[in-house]
Amino acid sequence: MAKVLFLQDVWIEYYGVMQLSALLKKNGHNTDILFASEENAVEEIKKIKPDLIAYSCMSIQWNWLKSMSTFLKKNGVQQPQVVGGIHPTMYPDLTIGHKDIDIVCRGEGDFAMLDLCNSISNKVDYSKIKNLWVKKENNITKNEVRQKLTPDELTALPFPDRDLYSKYGYFKDYPFVTFVGSRGCPFKCSFCEVPSIAGLYTGQKSTIYQRVESFIDEIAETKKRGLLKGKLLMFTDSTFNSHKKWFIEFCKQYKERIDLPWSCNLRAELVDEEQVEAMKSSNCDNVRFGVESGDENIRLKVLNKGRCPDEKIINCAQLLKKYKIPFQTFNMFGIPTETYEQAWKTIKLNQKIKPNSVGMYVLLLFPYVGVTDFALSKNLIEEKDFEKLDKSPHSMHLSLMALHPERNKDIVKICNLQKLSILVLRFPFLEPLVRKLCELPHNRFFCLLYLACQAWEWRKWSTKSSIRRLFFDGILNYQALFGENATKKGLFISLSRLLVRKYRRKVIPANLI
Repeated sequence: MAKVLFLQDVWIEYYGVMQLSALLKKNGHNTDILFASEENAVEEIKKIKPDLIAYSCMSIQWNWLKSMSTFLKKNGVQQPQVVGGIHPTMYPDLTIGHKDIDIVCRGEGDFAMLDLCNSISNKVDYSKIKNLWVKKENNITKNEVRQKLTPDELTALPFPDRDLYSKYGYFKDYPFVTFVGSRGCPFKCSFCEVPSIAGLYTGQKSTIYQRVESFIDEIAETKKRGLLKGKLLMFTDSTFNSHKKWFIEFCKQYKERIDLPWSCNLRAELVDEEQVEAMKSSNCDNVRFGVESGDENIRLKVLNKGRCPDEKIINCAQLLKKYKIPFQTFNMFGIPTETYEQAWKTIKLNQKIKPNSVGMYVLLLFPYVGVTDFALSKNLIEEKDFEKLDKSPHSMHLSLMALHPERNKDIVKICNLQKLSILVLRFPFLEPLVRKLCELPHNRFFCLLYLACQAWEWRKWSTKSSIRRLFFDGILNYQALFGENATKKGLFISLSRLLVRKYRRKVIPANLI
């Protein structure tokens, strides 16, 4: 029996971590989770005495993970540290290259982690396990990736371990509960990591789906335990309506057995009246879909979204309004080769479809993603620019293309427009003023105005959200998402640390969970 301790800094229930925990427990291993900082990690690890320390890592957490893994090693924590998730899958060499990371897991981690824990428990070599890159004495063994789980194998996994996070009182009142019915996505959008991950599984389907009945069983079991009372069910699949037959059957069984408010991500051009009617009848609270750009040519040739004319997006919005289902759109600015007037088309299209809520973002150009390769091929950015991605303002507010204004003449204006986009979307009469403001240099005031406007928009997207809750969660996670490292200072950083300390201490005794 091996004991695994998951370390995390973002206060969110990770569905993948809960799936791993359930599989490990089913096979006789123990798991625990710790929201860790340098203040509490070493002492807690000594108490828990894990055999393995595990992280699920997005790129935004990479700086924290590097500093945490190094801090632990320096303070005598010798247990192997394994990193899985999207970041090590996309950037395995970078991840294993950090001196204090011992193991990287690429792709699906379910049975790779189980094999690793079995090997640790049996005290046998684990350097040849598929999906793992293992570093010992500066020698790195890079193993091939095993085949993706089949629908039957995905369906056969135990239900996620929702007790893992429940030790922290914070999650008792969390307004959302996450479920995932599929893995992968059938589309190849150039701004997404999915095509790169699909490349690990050549010759296999890019998307697999749980059996509908089993997926509903999982939701029903969670409902029976009282964990869904007063909460919104969030289906975070990349594209929940990508398989129409599966989607319609899901809505039918969900209505019969669950009938609680829910939300999902849609692909706008796939939406038809049959789907929207099924969503409405099954108590759908709201949906989300990507507009990305208001320019059809940008969507087709740069973002690789396929042929999705404006009429398809408009039709999707009209159907949702007909059945009174609120919707949020996702939009991006600073797309390679995008002009200032093309960026305005994104605002104009949203003004036409009138979403209940919008997300307006600067496109961040991460390495090894299709749209970034496109920018490199056009000489709009350079590979050395990636070093700026984890530093403000290029970590959120300003495109890497702004490092080369002579090659991207509109880019600062476009990034300014993104900051003011929500304001002018909701108040179109401000357009003349906004056009003048966009001529100014990039500045902090625009960034603060954008964050306030975006928080207000998020408040409107669901019946379960509130400005108070969004502000609270935003402050709690501010250090993790924007603090970069422990030396960062400021009012929000200080408030974030204060809240984190409070909720790390608010642990519910095991017998009361």
